[in-house]
Amino acid sequence: MYKRQDIEHEYYYSDSFFAHSSIQYDHQLALATLGMVTAAFNTWASDAKYWANGNVGREDSLDAAYTKLGFGDVKYRYYDVDVGKAGDFVGWSTARKTITLNGKRTTIVALILRGGGYGGEWASNFHTGDTSAHTGFVTPVAAVFASLKAYLARAGQGGTFKLWLGGYSRGSIIANLLAAKIARELPQLGRENIYAYGFAVPAALTA
Repeated sequence: MYKRQDIEHEYYYSDSFFAHSSIQYDHQLALATLGMVTAAFNTWASDAKYWANGNVGREDSLDAAYTKLGFGDVKYRYYDVDVGKAGDFVGWSTARKTITLNGKRTTIVALILRGGGYGGEWASNFHTGDTSAHTGFVTPVAAVFASLKAYLARAGQGGTFKLWLGGYSRGSIIANLLAAKIARELPQLGRENIYAYGFAVPAALTA
């Protein structure tokens, strides 16, 4: 008899991944990001209450990962919504840690987007809206961006900020669009400080 449970896998992480420019691809950082975005899925335990409203532990795996890596001030959005609800939103989390990197005070801000286990939210993949704009992606990008700006303002620390963005499937699309929006609208951060890794982007998007 098969027992439904979360599967554990080991991933290597180091703060030194952020010591170089984000423009340089880092395979180890890509693997670490893959670990985070899979942890961002719902847990098996939460799936037992799949259609329930409220907090039922969907973020437990990701929360454990943040703790393990030393990130704090963790915030979750849309992890407590009835997963049968469809809408132009996405689940995501933000967390941060401040370290000394290359001799400078540096705050790494992680923003991990949920790309699996989100139920009715999946219907937003196909929502184009009245103007043919793909609101199923554009709308959540705007919401996540506004939240990130507020999070950075509240962090309010001196030094350099490094943004670590990751997503899987729908979350990957939003991570990529978000990275472009951040580079365009928050140029003071610098493109070299926006580390964005996405996985399993639907091929249909390129059409």
